[in-house]
Amino acid sequence: MAAHMLRLGAGMAATGPDPKQSGGYYLFVANGSLDWAGKTYPRWSMVVVEPNEDAVEIRAGDKGLEVLVLQYPREEE
Repeated sequence: MAAHMLRLGAGMAATGPDPKQSGGYYLFVANGSLDWAGKTYPRWSMVVVEPNEDAVEIRAGDKGLEVLVLQYPREEE
């Protein structure tokens, strides 16, 4: 598993890793809030990006965002 912390100022955005190159990943909101898929996720929230999805936009809420990206290895066939 690979993990990294992404920090964004209020309203800033970044493209998440390509989940098709891995086994997918979790986004864990450590601080601030995550605006994703039409919803706002507060601190301690977690969302899943499945390996068959496209890369997602990770957007900080109005007070910024610290999000832990937990990426899983691709399953061997």
